[in-house]
Formats: sequence, structure tokens, C-alpha cells
Amino acid sequence: MQRAEPFPRAAETLKTLADLGYRIAYISSRPGDALFLTVRWLQKHGFPADQVLCGLDRQGKAEVATKELQAVAVFEDDPVLAAALLNKVPALWLKDWPYNRKLPAGKGARWNADRVIRFRAWSEVEKAVVTSNPDLAALIGKKGE
Repeated sequence: MQRAEPFPRAAETLKTLADLGYRIAYISSRPGDALFLTVRWLQKHGFPADQVLCGLDRQGKAEVATKELQAVAVFEDDPVLAAALLNKVPALWLKDWPYNRKLPAGKGARWNADRVIRFRAWSEVEKAVVTSNPDLAALIGKKGE
């Protein structure tokens, strides 16, 4: 895990969200004893982190995200967890991979284009965040001058 490279623009995009006042939490299925290595990896690559949790199964991750953290946005790639979160969070960002292009069948589960925002690159998320925040767009524009 320590050799894994982050997706391009992921840390910068999450830092932008943190700078806007959002709390950044990571909820992982990695074993609990991987917490130290996970935190170290996040720090090494410049990721903001208000909270890091490891050792949770899908149901536990969904409960923490919706009930404990009351997440306003979730970034996910697991189609089963995405289905569980679909109508429980305001914004569900789904990292596009071949294995998650179909929502698993389940009680009332169906993809809703208004609730699921697919992205292939973190730069797409970054652009959407900046575009939806005119003050931030103006500030970033001034930095580029």
C-alpha cells in the first residue's frame, strides 16, 4: 500500500473542499490494523484528513457516512455500497470503473442520474466544485494572473 500512487488531482481536490469548510473523512474496509499505514500514506501524499476509519464492512461504512458523519457528499467506487447510499446522501460521486457500471439489484435500487455523479478523473470533480462556487472560481482566476 505504501508504494501506491494517488489518483492525479485527488489530494488537491479534497484540499479545495476542506478549504471550503467541508470535513474530509475516509472510511475504509481495510483491516483496523492498517489505520496507521493508511494515515501515513494520506499524510505523505498531502491529503486532508479530519477522520480516518478502518475495519468497517459495507453496512458499517454506510451507517457511519449517513448517521454519524451525516455526509453531504460521498466519493465511492463500490457499486454495492453506492446502491446502499444512493438515496441517503445528497451527492454520490462514483469513480467510474467497468465493475461498477451496473447498479446491483436490490430493494428499490436503481441508478438515478440526478443522484449519482460519475467521474473518471479527479480533475472533473475539481472543475465541478470550482464551477459551482463563483467566489472560488474568481479567487483561483486571480491566482492564475
